[in-house]
Amino acid sequence: MEFNLGYKTDMGRIPGSDDMNSDSIITRLVVRSDVNDIFLWRNDEGSRSQSLNTEPVAWVDHQGWIQSVMISSRHCLLMCCDKTSAASVGVVRFDMGNDDTLISINLAPSFRGRGLGKHCLNAAIHFFSCHYQSVKPVRAEIRPENLASQKAFQGAGFKFLHSTNDIITLTRQMIS
Repeated sequence: MEFNLGYKTDMGRIPGSDDMNSDSIITRLVVRSDVNDIFLWRNDEGSRSQSLNTEPVAWVDHQGWIQSVMISSRHCLLMCCDKTSAASVGVVRFDMGNDDTLISINLAPSFRGRGLGKHCLNAAIHFFSCHYQSVKPVRAEIRPENLASQKAFQGAGFKFLHSTNDIITLTRQMIS
């Protein structure tokens, strides 16, 4: 089975990408053609080292997981794209619970380190709040050593809630 059809390990610099902001990012629901990219980004060494689950994910497990998330009414999986080039920048997931909604983000390896995380989060939260009725808080769980995610979430308005040895929890109120 081929995993990297159409995947470019170095997408290169998008003109103006250093000036990207929340208005430069568009969000849309994930579609089947995004599955390979999300799989590769998830299994990227940089992603795994910062994820709560650091183990590689098998292709068959990824396919089953993404299929269940895409049809679930309790999940929202969004692709963040550059408005100008339509390049996929990252993926944001919302897992809706009874009391709050868990959010996570994974940027494409070639877009990391550019400060795009907070812009993807803001665009995704805007999409989510427009399409899903929720006044529940949104919660992020981040490894203490994942400073880039902490900075992105704080830049998107998340506030410190609590910390354990393994996880820092940040939260943000949703506006419906």
